[in-house]
Amino acid sequence: MADFYLDDDDWKQINAKILGELNEYLTRVMDCTKYIPYLRSKLVLDVDDYEEIMGEKTRRKRTAEFLKIFEKKDKEHSKKLNFLIEAVGRDYTMTGMRDKIMDCFTKTRDKYLDENRREAGRR
Repeated sequence: MADFYLDDDDWKQINAKILGELNEYLTRVMDCTKYIPYLRSKLVLDVDDYEEIMGEKTRRKRTAEFLKIFEKKDKEHSKKLNFLIEAVGRDYTMTGMRDKIMDCFTKTRDKYLDENRREAGRR
């Protein structure tokens, strides 16, 4: 079986699936304001994004807006989800959320690899 290499487009598809799958869960449990400073330091979010997110009244609405902006940014850059995982991983009070993201990441990546290996084997 040949190795299968994931390029930026592959990672963008995987990340979009993960964010879509976890959107409802993250909106319910995440306080995105904890992670915004880290993501701004990594140039994932800018001042306009911050103001748009903080303009929302409730934690859930802020998180929903954050995820909407983040998903849009993730389509432009394949490594943005890695920074979110790092930010959540630094928050020792949210290990359950980190584990759920990592579990979804692993399952989605492995499923994507299996599908593409099978497809490459048919050629």
